[in-house]
Amino acid sequence: MRGTVKATAGLLGAVMLALAAPACSQPQEAFIEVADDDERMNAAMAEAKASLPQFWRRFETGTPEYSDFTVKAAMTTVGGQGIEHIWIDVSDRRDGKVTGRLANEPVHLGDELTLGSEVEVPEAIISDWGYAKGEVNYGHFTTRVLMTRQYPDTPLAEYGLSPNPLESETN
Repeated sequence: MRGTVKATAGLLGAVMLALAAPACSQPQEAFIEVADDDERMNAAMAEAKASLPQFWRRFETGTPEYSDFTVKAAMTTVGGQGIEHIWIDVSDRRDGKVTGRLANEPVHLGDELTLGSEVEVPEAIISDWGYAKGEVNYGHFTTRVLMTRQYPDTPLAEYGLSPNPLESETN
C-alpha cells in the first residue's frame, strides 16, 4: 500500500509537484513547493520523459508481475494561472492519450475533479511515471528528488523505491 503526499502547481513562478511515496512511514507534508527553475527537478522530469518508452513497455506486458502504473501529469489549473502536477492511476493508453483516475486529491483543478475522478490527458504533459514490480517501485523520478530533500538521511528503499529509477531491460 502506498501513502500519498499531495502537491500542486503554485502561482507566481512556483511549481508544486504531486508526490506519491510508496510505503512511506515518515510524516508527510500536504504540499511541497518547487521553483520552476529548479535544476534537479527539471532534470528529473526530463529523465522521466526520456524513459517513458520503458514505462509503456512494462504497461503493455499485461503480466501480473507489474502493477500500480501511474503517471504524473502537468494539468493546467482553473483559470489557467498555473500547473498542478498530479498522479494518475493509468487504465488505458490510446492515440497519444492516457486515461486513468486521479491518485491525489487535486487542489487547483476545479470542484468537478476529485480523488478518483476519471481523466484523459495527452501523453505530452506527462512529467513523471512509476510502476511496481513486486514490492519494488521503479520510476518516480520527481519523488526521488523530493524525498532526498525532505528526508536526506532515509534510504529510498525504505519508501519501496528501487536503487535506480530504471529497471534493467534484461529483466
